[in-house]
Amino acid sequence: MILSWLKTVRISNAGAISTHQAQRALLVGLVVLLSGCQAQQPTITVYAAASLSSVLPDTTKDFPTTVEFNFAASSILARQIENGAPADLFFSANERWVDYLADKNRIDKNYQAVPLSNQLVIIQHANAKTRCTTQTLASPEITRIAIGDWKHVPAGMYAKEALQKMQLWTVLQDKLIPALDVRAAATYVSQQAADCAIVYKTDARMTSVLVVSEVIPAIYQPTIQYTITIPKDSIREDTKKLFQYLQAKEAQKQYEEHGFIFIPQ
Repeated sequence: MILSWLKTVRISNAGAISTHQAQRALLVGLVVLLSGCQAQQPTITVYAAASLSSVLPDTTKDFPTTVEFNFAASSILARQIENGAPADLFFSANERWVDYLADKNRIDKNYQAVPLSNQLVIIQHANAKTRCTTQTLASPEITRIAIGDWKHVPAGMYAKEALQKMQLWTVLQDKLIPALDVRAAATYVSQQAADCAIVYKTDARMTSVLVVSEVIPAIYQPTIQYTITIPKDSIREDTKKLFQYLQAKEAQKQYEEHGFIFIPQ
């Protein structure tokens, strides 16, 4: 590349380029070459559930390829992938949105795993006067309860399932605030725009003003399955390695330090 570029340098009146011109041309050529190499450094783009935004950057920091992230509700990400968004991996908070993409022929289910789980908790502001629990959610003192939009956000769908098991879903309808994703539901509480929220246990760590008032009893807990997969257009050696890396035992420590439940594969 540099030699071909040098051939374009104009010859001086003496019929040869000067030493200074040659050195300058070589330097410029090297800069161009190095810039091109940097621009071609591979990256892997992971579309991941909002609740994974604290743990995945830490988990992948030692992975040999640069990893970039797009965090949002799994439903929003799945629809983006359906419409051609450049996702190399999809890490959903439930299996439903992975199945949705499989039905659209956008993923290969041979590359699918469930490496993580979580728990639902009720959170409230540290300065709240009324304690929010499964026993008090229906009380008149509690008027606003934030959960992910149960029509499509996995955390909201899980919360709906738990409330139905407790026979509280219909009772609480007028109090429920549908949030764009689980982090948004927690933010309603941190900003005191809601009395409490039902979120993942891991999201209670977002800020010190949030406290867990109750872990949803085990009998009402839904089966939470974080599912990772590779879109068909992105099946290559580096994405397959990251797919394995994110479910390997080496990642277990990071997941558990952030409060997730690791599921050995």
